[in-house]
Amino acid sequence: MSRRKRRYTEKKPLSTGSIVEAVVALISIVMLVVLLFLIALSDGKGENLYGGLAVLGMLAALISLIRGYKFRKNENFEKISRLLGVIVPLIATVLWVLIYIIGIFKG
Repeated sequence: MSRRKRRYTEKKPLSTGSIVEAVVALISIVMLVVLLFLIALSDGKGENLYGGLAVLGMLAALISLIRGYKFRKNENFEKISRLLGVIVPLIATVLWVLIYIIGIFKG
């Protein structure tokens, strides 16, 4: 009987930086949903406060996208965690940009 060579691959750790960036982007998405809900209920009152919070949410999404993109190159960590650090902030950034574009064309 022939012996098979078994290859044991060392499991790589998760990238903490990428996961943090994904969580920041997820918080940004939740912030977007909450702000849209509050704006719908407020009848146009408090637009300065909501606008300022929206800018902060979009900046958080953009910064997490940039940082997550930098973390994706580190081969010492698990690939799925590095992908999460790019995909979730990308989705958050696209959602924020779409809201701003809709606001520009509608307003």
